[in-house]
Amino acid sequence: MEKIYFYIHPYFWPKAPIPDNANTDWPGFGHGIYAWTIQTQLRLAESGVDCELTSKLPERGVVFAHRECLSAIDGLFEGRVTRSASRYIVDISADLKPYPYANFHVVQNVFQERLYANASYIPHWPQPALIPRDANRGEAFVNAAYFGNFKNLPDELRSDAWARQLDALDMIWLEKYQKFKIQDPDSYECDVGWNDFRDIDVIIAIRELGGGHSGFRHKPASKLINAWLAGIPIIVGREYQYRAMRRSELDFIEVSSIDEALSALRLLKNNRDLVRRMVDNGRIRSLEYTADATTKKWRSLIEGTIVPAYQRWLRLGASQRLASLVSDVCGSHVRRVVAKFLG
Repeated sequence: MEKIYFYIHPYFWPKAPIPDNANTDWPGFGHGIYAWTIQTQLRLAESGVDCELTSKLPERGVVFAHRECLSAIDGLFEGRVTRSASRYIVDISADLKPYPYANFHVVQNVFQERLYANASYIPHWPQPALIPRDANRGEAFVNAAYFGNFKNLPDELRSDAWARQLDALDMIWLEKYQKFKIQDPDSYECDVGWNDFRDIDVIIAIRELGGGHSGFRHKPASKLINAWLAGIPIIVGREYQYRAMRRSELDFIEVSSIDEALSALRLLKNNRDLVRRMVDNGRIRSLEYTADATTKKWRSLIEGTIVPAYQRWLRLGASQRLASLVSDVCGSHVRRVVAKFLG
């Protein structure tokens, strides 16, 4: 099989030592570029795929790269990565709009897969070295937490009023979030224990409250997957990927206001049987999203779709490659307009 590369632009190359095992509680795995490239390369290599992590752009081969590394955003660096007669670019779009000059796109939300051509959805990796809820906590329902980037936490959940409302329920709000800037690699530190769910009784995964929900059609359902794996019930906001994954009312409780969130907490606190059923359901659902299951999805995509497409690409003439590029770029602009219209 053709050599597979995972490219990280030199600007973003980690300053800290890169782990040699993806099942490591490495701070970098809390950030998109490294989670999607380093973690993927490590897991695929362990499964037997011939793939390499590199900061030097290969002249030939299949090159996977996070969207941030494919072209300058906010003037962080100069230039952009382009496809060539022997280079096939796979854009890992993550939270950003797919890169129009790539040959193919890996997306983390099924809406993106349905909207963009040459795109495949693969779920985000579960949190590495995840420590599930401590079984010794039994039926305790005290500690609530939000795991994620501080900037995505709604103002209502940052307020003292929210903490007081939880206190009235005999509950505690734990701060499992951090601040970092994508423009500043030096800020990529994480000491809040995103992998440690031992003392958590319920997860709050809400990015937006009130009217005008965007649906977050570019966001993954990582918080939901991690909750299932950790054995913890979860309350979520109204997001496209959560809804796309839902099979029953036991998967999660969806809310769109503080009052609904508080009502959901009361419901769970006063109904331990519902908590048990949600946890049992999550344990079953999580089997589809373990690291091993996701590795198989990656291998299937690479072996069944990407490599054959690259081999076809190598056989194209210059005019055919140019026509393909023009079609992809123009199509990308049209789809962006469609996505904006859909909200």
